[in-house]
Amino acid sequence: MKVTLKKAVQKHYTETQLSTEKMALLKQIQGTNKVSTPKERFLSPKIWKSMVAVAAMFILFLPLGLGLLNKNSIQNEILSEVVYNHTRDMGLEIQTASFDSVKKYLSKLDFQLINSSFLPEDEWTVLGGRYCSIQGKLAALIQVQNKESGVICSFYQSKIPEGFDPDSQMVEKFLDGVNVKLWFEKGLLLAIVV
Repeated sequence: MKVTLKKAVQKHYTETQLSTEKMALLKQIQGTNKVSTPKERFLSPKIWKSMVAVAAMFILFLPLGLGLLNKNSIQNEILSEVVYNHTRDMGLEIQTASFDSVKKYLSKLDFQLINSSFLPEDEWTVLGGRYCSIQGKLAALIQVQNKESGVICSFYQSKIPEGFDPDSQMVEKFLDGVNVKLWFEKGLLLAIVV
């Protein structure tokens, strides 16, 4: 009768066993006289302590991670929104070279427009302004022109949106073919699109 390789391997491993001395040595190395099953190993206190520690770390750091994701999400939405407003080129409601005249005209804002330290009057000329919205809230779009280069930019001012925790750093991004900067100054959210 011809024996297949599979049958020969099965027969070899079924008949082969460790000697009593080697089995005792193996159990001693394991630190127990009983060989534990996978289920018993899973239910061991050591495993459960590790799982509880991992779950606690996850619960503690989840809000931090979600907060960062939410902040970046709002920031990206704002950047996209001001770029969209800039590229729509809806025209100005008031055309004037006076920042004070723009402030008076945009009187429905629930905040005071500010002169930004990033746009000094000796480098920029005001061309006019209009109402717009940022994150669904009334905001100001002030068109300014760089005196040296002649480049016209859209300068935005808005209250800081709810849920958006301001950083002190300026964010700069190239988006849809234009350069946009976002920063916080004197309690307001400011952005400029070039």
